[in-house]
Amino acid sequence: MNSYLTQAKRLYHLALTELNESKKAKDEDIASEAAGKAWIATTDALHGFLLSQGLSEKGLPKTERHRHDLLAQYGNKKMRLLYRSIIGEIHQNAYYGGIINYTLLYEAFYDVKEFVHRCENGGWTKLKLLTTNNKHKIITKTKLNNYENSKKHSWTNNYFRIVDYN
Repeated sequence: MNSYLTQAKRLYHLALTELNESKKAKDEDIASEAAGKAWIATTDALHGFLLSQGLSEKGLPKTERHRHDLLAQYGNKKMRLLYRSIIGEIHQNAYYGGIINYTLLYEAFYDVKEFVHRCENGGWTKLKLLTTNNKHKIITKTKLNNYENSKKHSWTNNYFRIVDYN
């Protein structure tokens, strides 16, 4: 695990602790600061993911537009959806807008946790195995992308089944 992902996990846990404290103290300023930390955790996780995909340190994004473009190039659909959710609720609403709704914030914090987890695991959240007659083979990312994007491929017949392990 690279330093960006380590930092992202640390910041996420710190932000979640602050969010819990802000809810107990009924202090929306603390919640806003927690959202800021969660946003930085998200961008750090994205940087860690991009490095693991072969991008150089110099090629890491410095603007939101560049992050968006690189996520579209290297990430999968679920990562992009999580990122959009996080940027909307945490970055724009809670941090910049000061709109604090704890129900929505906790949901968005869960999205941050899942995003960090996906960045650690190359974009995937669960180990996916292809089973044929009790023999397990790890599905390649290409085959998994094909499976998720279209159920019409011949290798997805009933002969194969996808098994998710947490």
